[in-house]
Amino acid sequence: MMDKAQFRMLYERFFPELCLFLGNFTSDRDLVKDIVQNIFCKLLDEDIGQIRNIRGWLYYCARNAMFNHLRDNSNKQRLLLDAALQIPSMTEDLESDAGEERLSSVNRAIETLPAECRKIFLMAKREGKSYKEIALEKSISVKTVEAQMGIALRRIREFCKEEKNQGKSSVR
Repeated sequence: MMDKAQFRMLYERFFPELCLFLGNFTSDRDLVKDIVQNIFCKLLDEDIGQIRNIRGWLYYCARNAMFNHLRDNSNKQRLLLDAALQIPSMTEDLESDAGEERLSSVNRAIETLPAECRKIFLMAKREGKSYKEIALEKSISVKTVEAQMGIALRRIREFCKEEKNQGKSSVR
């Protein structure tokens, strides 16, 4: 286990250096700081005597953490985009009775969302607020907004699909 003085020395020496390194991957300073701080938290759990090259270990962890974040964020953004693209297709032919029923189905689905999830979804979709604006207004992280939007879109899609399937089975 590492003592406080040793940790402080490593933190003061490598924190700015690692932030500069990760700044090559993204311009999001808060994200970079979060990742570097998480690496130092991970360092506390490590047996420092087992790490031969502390600088190399820190850079290796920083790089992998950034790559994991970028991969996960890319997948999340793609899933959110896919889900968002499916909702307009449910409401695009509003002139027909089927289109009105689909819109009603989407509205019913929105009403079944948990309260905070519904508020976040409506702020984004009806009020046109960005995830960052929502996060600031609700005093939550952008990641939480992204997660809530993912939940909302998935539940709306599932609700509408379920209602559509129930409608087909009741016609037969």
